[in-house]
Amino acid sequence: MTNVMKIAIPGLAAVVCVTLALAQDPAAGRGGGKGKGGPAQLWYVEKTTGGVYKPPMRPLWKLSDLKAMHAGQSSWQEQIILDPEQDATYNGAVRGTKFTARMHPDTPTVFVVIAGNVRFTVEGQPQPANGRRGSIVNIMKSTIFSYETVGDQTAYWVEVNPTNYKTVYPVEGPAPKAVKPGGEVIKVSFNHTPAPYTPPNQLEWNTFDDGIAKC
Repeated sequence: MTNVMKIAIPGLAAVVCVTLALAQDPAAGRGGGKGKGGPAQLWYVEKTTGGVYKPPMRPLWKLSDLKAMHAGQSSWQEQIILDPEQDATYNGAVRGTKFTARMHPDTPTVFVVIAGNVRFTVEGQPQPANGRRGSIVNIMKSTIFSYETVGDQTAYWVEVNPTNYKTVYPVEGPAPKAVKPGGEVIKVSFNHTPAPYTPPNQLEWNTFDDGIAKC
């Protein structure tokens, strides 16, 4: 069945990085040492200067600072990491905020819930995932999902994607707005199949309930 969609022309850091790595397809082994490929070979490579935090990146982001920056806003997003490997945003939204169905056709997405409750409805899953404080929600590539803030308080979460990820929206829903200068929203047609949750991947894992409590 052909799906017609629209393209819009957009101590947790370690956990997010590891989780996003697990969500991706297994990488091919790299050569090194003495193996079937023989002794390791030497190569030249250009190295950039390390330890330099170029905006918007900082060594530390405080939630209190972000709340002050976005005071009075019912829903906001702040870019906190943007480098050749990762695109991460810090987000906040009052209860009852809904985010329409969308899909990242080529890459997975990881959400880390800092506070409040975020309910995720994910294609192919029998029940929504209840993201709460400490939850890491793993959305596999080519999987339609939507989410909304629930409960009795404002929710805060970090969303992590690979750099240059793409987002498409089903045409059954509202048309998104182009967010990049010169960008244009168009219709495209292709089929999709949700990527399976093969171990160690799972939809939701809670740092406190599934990790610390079982130590």
